[in-house]
Amino acid sequence: MEVIVLSDGEETVDEYAEPRRTGSTNAQGKRHRVAREFSDGIEGIVKLQQGASGTPKGVSGTSTDSKKARKGNSKVNAAPRVAPSKRAQGDYLRAREAAVKSCVFDLSKMPRGRFTTARTVKAMSAWGGLWPALREFMQNTIDHLGLAGADGLLHPALTLEHTGLAPNDATLVFRCGEVDVCVIRIREDQLVIDQAFTFALHPRALETGVLDSTKGGAATAGGFGDGFKTACIALLAQPALSASVEWEFEAPNGQLLNWRFVAAARPAVGSFRASKVLEVVVEDGASAAESRIGRTREASGSRDAVGSPLLRAPSMRQTICAARVGEAFVRCVMPRLMVFWSLAHGRSLLSTECGGCMLADASAQPVVPLAERQPEPGVYVKGIYVRKPFIDGLLMTFDGMSKLEVSGRDRNNVDAEECAEATMRMLKRCAQPDLLRELCKPLAGSADTAASKSWLLRSPRFLNPLLEEHADFFKFNVLGMPRDALFASRRTTQSKRPFLVWATAFLASRGAPLQPLDPNASRALFKEVAEEDLERLCVQKLLAEEKGLEGDAADRAATVRQLLRCGCAAAARMRVHFHAAV
Repeated sequence: MEVIVLSDGEETVDEYAEPRRTGSTNAQGKRHRVAREFSDGIEGIVKLQQGASGTPKGVSGTSTDSKKARKGNSKVNAAPRVAPSKRAQGDYLRAREAAVKSCVFDLSKMPRGRFTTARTVKAMSAWGGLWPALREFMQNTIDHLGLAGADGLLHPALTLEHTGLAPNDATLVFRCGEVDVCVIRIREDQLVIDQAFTFALHPRALETGVLDSTKGGAATAGGFGDGFKTACIALLAQPALSASVEWEFEAPNGQLLNWRFVAAARPAVGSFRASKVLEVVVEDGASAAESRIGRTREASGSRDAVGSPLLRAPSMRQTICAARVGEAFVRCVMPRLMVFWSLAHGRSLLSTECGGCMLADASAQPVVPLAERQPEPGVYVKGIYVRKPFIDGLLMTFDGMSKLEVSGRDRNNVDAEECAEATMRMLKRCAQPDLLRELCKPLAGSADTAASKSWLLRSPRFLNPLLEEHADFFKFNVLGMPRDALFASRRTTQSKRPFLVWATAFLASRGAPLQPLDPNASRALFKEVAEEDLERLCVQKLLAEEKGLEGDAADRAATVRQLLRCGCAAAARMRVHFHAAV
């Protein structure tokens, strides 16, 4: 058993990865989804949440350690998912067919042979273990097939079925109606990803910086890109994994095409040391009738030898072999990819504008099927884990409309200021104002609530700058305090300075919005009223009341003014006001 350091810097026991620091997600993710996905997905979730009463069974509002959260909570029930509509399924399948047509080319003219990628096979510190490479392969599949919806969770048109309970012997099927879109077979040392609607890839994809019309833009990351080469290198550079990667494409006419990723040796030359470079062997496979897929189809009619449903061509099969890759996929990858999750939204903050923006306590979520643990707390961009969360124990998920992009050389980080801005945009468009108010109540320091009971307030270092910059929003919009409120603690109301004691009592008696300031209130949000402000407000009140003086009070004020003029030469230039309350 070995101990590795994951990308969030936290030590955890891992029996299937080398002791290297892992990286995180690629910036090429879903930026935007069509409006229909939003209405079928996030609005359905909001409606279900609004219809629910209280906190789901087993969900607690109290703080729990993030390590305990990953152990799982079988008492938390996922929110019921809206059943895929026929319209959404039809739109999804038509989009996949259109995507295939845009990638079709004449396979007979495609070159075969051994292609070099000009990439050296060497260990990379941020790509150690299995998570970074598996994340890259899965992101390619998720993007290419559009498995994720606008919120990063499973697309509203799809369903996900599980067969097998053991982490080393399970099958996951993504299905749209009666059409199997993607099948993932998990074995101890092998991971097989079958995906439909995938035309053969041209060797030009191996070129560095190749332009792909399907990549970029707001709608999609386009599927395959340069990252898969880095993922292959990361696996091949770890001898302990005994890794191999092979792709098999099947054309609509039954023609098969194989890609094998190999580490080719290069001898030392001059000052250049001996090394290995990534090469890809592209060759024709057996015909569909002669291949193992074809033979299985004839023998079983609809399922292959290991029980996976067969996909209609054009299709692709990715076979990734590595020591304990099956367990790595289940224990590490599934808790970090949102397409595998089912969430309990009863205690989550969702955005009304951005379909995939959410803040939720990871410890209040159901366990991920097969993984036997809850979703990994972290920052998620377009449904994929990037880094540990800025607020401890939270799921901080952002979609393409949030304007938050992945950064860093290895695409495993986000800018802290940009994440703070995206978080504030989400909070200002929160669809659960009552829940947000409840979570922010400890900011006022009320006696019946403690900051430890609010999962939103666990990390003051991240939140305090937001409270200072957006103080009006939190005080007035969230907590519902009067916009002209003054905050005075006992340090002011019981001060040894007579003026402060008199001023606060005077203003309170005149109905001023003087709010008591709790000693435990957030100093970043609430500021003690200044003496200058008290003086200014008292003068305003006194002058307003002076105009209404009548009878003896008015005569006394006039007498005082005459006495001052007689006893002081400068009194003629002075405006003296008299009030009985002073």
